[in-house]
Amino acid sequence: QTARRTDASVGAGALGRVTVGKTGTFELDGQEVVLLGGNYVVKAKPYFPPMDVVRSDAKAMAEGARAMAYSPSASASGSPRKVLPVVRL
Repeated sequence: QTARRTDASVGAGALGRVTVGKTGTFELDGQEVVLLGGNYVVKAKPYFPPMDVVRSDAKAMAEGARAMAYSPSASASGSPRKVLPVVRL
């Protein structure tokens, strides 16, 4: 799949699209990654939180991911896995 870039993704570093690999793992550009973040569940209109709230939360999660002591285990192939902060709407 091709990477899709929106105004929100450009501000967040313009990463490509994370996909599910053949073994069921999350991958970015063919490398296994660990997703760390949260979901928004809004059950009434407008169904999505304001973009400035989402950006603020995403930045806080990214800073937390960079500062944390957690280091994920290696992938099945033995290569290191990178932690990516994620906000799912």
